[in-house]
Amino acid sequence: SYITPENAVGRHCNFVSTDCNGPVTDQSPMFAIDCEMCMTAEAMELTRISVVDQEYNVLLDTLVKPKNRIVDYVTRFSGITAAHLEDVTTTLEDIQKKLKELLPQDAILVGQSLDNDLKALKLFHPYVIDTSFLFHKPNSSYKTSLKRLSAELLGKQIQTGSKGHDSVEDAVTTMELVNLKLRCGAEFYMGARSRATHNMESIFDFIHTDKKTGAVVDLCRRVKQFTNSPVNSIPSTSDHESVNKGLKAITNSHLTFLHLNSFDIVQQGYHDDGTIVKETLRRMDDRVGTIVNSLPQNSLVIVVCVKSTSRTRILKPVHSGVCYITLTGARTQIIPEWKKPPSAL
Repeated sequence: SYITPENAVGRHCNFVSTDCNGPVTDQSPMFAIDCEMCMTAEAMELTRISVVDQEYNVLLDTLVKPKNRIVDYVTRFSGITAAHLEDVTTTLEDIQKKLKELLPQDAILVGQSLDNDLKALKLFHPYVIDTSFLFHKPNSSYKTSLKRLSAELLGKQIQTGSKGHDSVEDAVTTMELVNLKLRCGAEFYMGARSRATHNMESIFDFIHTDKKTGAVVDLCRRVKQFTNSPVNSIPSTSDHESVNKGLKAITNSHLTFLHLNSFDIVQQGYHDDGTIVKETLRRMDDRVGTIVNSLPQNSLVIVVCVKSTSRTRILKPVHSGVCYITLTGARTQIIPEWKKPPSAL
């Protein structure tokens, strides 16, 4: 729970205010804070603080000498040892003064379980974004850890070593999560990552913000869903037509999505002598090869084949597939031309 001037009693009476009382707007700057604490004879006290801005620049990263004698460095979490603090003279009061100088009147503080950091800093601050609430799962009494949020939403592993947490890494991660939420909207991530139930940002919307262009080549009924997106929607009636139109789209787009619909035949699970499936896969290989070998130098190619096992779909969906990734061009020498990957079906 957050301590405010109105509910500060007992040991919280010595808290000080950041004096950030200006009006907040959508242009107000955000600052991510993460603190590391050690157990002293009195309580958990501040031993390190890191502050980063919205662009992930480190504005402050300082070790702090606690007022009371340390009885447990909690190194496995704090990353702090006796050697780290041996020559440190910076006090909590010094940090409070630095923060008051650093933060503008409309500063918004960002952090994971930020109330604990503010308690360690003995600070009141009116404007906060707490990622443990921002990404809280409905109907759950537990907070999702920063480590798990980072892995699920950012694809980044943090807090993996045996030497404790890195407060700079944690502060950067919380800011990345908040920036992700702002890009994707308020409904993004309510306990699961599925696009079907959450308003995740389209990759085409994302690249459009960087003035990049995109194209989608697919059947008419599918490209209609991109009508309101900043993407060139190109309808086709067959895989042969998709390849021809896709080759033209590639020359004018930074990102092109091309769907080969004949793969649906394989997904149906025909059980003849295998001729239909084998011929379908052969044509797909040829078409993918035509695309890959026609690409400009140093193009990133991602080929994804996903299979749903229709026979068990009613009881329990089973998914499998293969993903093939490569770079084209002589300079990379990763793969000089398309070569058929081994069958994964």
